[in-house]
Amino acid sequence: MNPQSQTVPETSEASPWKTVTLSSLGSALEYFDFVIYAVFAATISKEFFPSDSAVTSLFNTFLVFAGGYIMRPIGGVFFSHIGDRFGRKPAFLASMLLMSFTMIAMAVVPNTAHWGLGATVLFTLLRLLQGLSIGGEVPSAITYVVESVPRRGVTGCGLIMGAMAIGVLAATGTSAALTSLLPAEYLALAWRLAFVVGGLLGVCSYFLRRKLLETQTIEHHVASEESLPFVELLRAYPGRVITGIGIAAVVAIYSALLYAYLPAYLVRVLGYDAVAVSSSMMVCLIVGPIATVLMGMLGDIYPPHLIHRLGSSIALVGAIPAFNMLVGHQGNLTMILVTFALIGSFMIASHAWILADIFPKRVRCTGIAVAYNISFAVFGGFTPVIVTGLIASSGNNAIPGAYLAVVAAIAVAASFVIPKFAGNLRPRNPSTTAALAERVA
Repeated sequence: MNPQSQTVPETSEASPWKTVTLSSLGSALEYFDFVIYAVFAATISKEFFPSDSAVTSLFNTFLVFAGGYIMRPIGGVFFSHIGDRFGRKPAFLASMLLMSFTMIAMAVVPNTAHWGLGATVLFTLLRLLQGLSIGGEVPSAITYVVESVPRRGVTGCGLIMGAMAIGVLAATGTSAALTSLLPAEYLALAWRLAFVVGGLLGVCSYFLRRKLLETQTIEHHVASEESLPFVELLRAYPGRVITGIGIAAVVAIYSALLYAYLPAYLVRVLGYDAVAVSSSMMVCLIVGPIATVLMGMLGDIYPPHLIHRLGSSIALVGAIPAFNMLVGHQGNLTMILVTFALIGSFMIASHAWILADIFPKRVRCTGIAVAYNISFAVFGGFTPVIVTGLIASSGNNAIPGAYLAVVAAIAVAASFVIPKFAGNLRPRNPSTTAALAERVA
């Protein structure tokens, strides 16, 4: 049997920013919900992973956190199957609903003092379900936006990526607010309240997103093994998958280093003042999303793969000197970290559009999900462990810079392959002036 096609209503071009805003809002909430776990890790470890050793307890808590990353590729394949077979909208609605459910459920699970081992097992399972949901959310949102507003698709992707950083900032701010406002006797409930807030906001986002229409023609496949988008992707487009992983890997490492690893690394390994590090990181969390959106706007004028290549090239050349400066306590810490965030915005803003553009429509959602989630599971989830091990084995505290430079080199190489696969969303106008006129029109 041949694949069948079904035409569904087009998203209204009269309100493109409604589409982008609601998709970005969902991504921000997903990251808020996902990161809030790490923010309250110390409290959660006492309630669900008790041990005579505080280190062991915290290690088990972060082991479950890493498990959420490992589940992302599985969730990506599952939800992208829905997206490529039945429509983009059902995929990101389902992922948002699952994230909201798990957040609220985790907030009300009794701790081990009441349920014993059963509480630990249930809490862990809910965390793994969170990983499934975020694995489907981001690829579905990217696909929906680029197909709904293709003329401003890179800007839309920049907004989605910037919203993720805002979600991280919101999680940090929520923790600080609850910790400072709640009476001492209720501080143990702070993380539960944060989880409930995140879950309820997710439910609101779900109902808002229901008002969005489906994107243009969705190609449906017959229910046979050959028609599975994941099978077709691996069989027909392995080169695109490998290229996509190379493009997304540097973004995953950048995100892991900047938001997850650098705060602890600067304080515990390099001996920086904790307050100074916290202040510098707060500036990064504000500057990063703004720069990402601006780079996304630039990507609707100039070819995104050139913007990605430029950022990756700067990272390749500058990563080792930058980390040597940090190790030597040279220069202004805030300026170094802000520069780090600005360079990262080149790749963060452009990579989502690139991933969408190198895959044909029939497997687009699945292609994005596989490339994006494998990159973030491997490079995002394990980067802190890898660079810590490299420092321990080499005795070189600047080794994270070398690790970033190696992956940046891979991204630069991948950027030269992109033109071979690109053009599945809309052809790029070779004239910059014409492209600018089209965007302004």
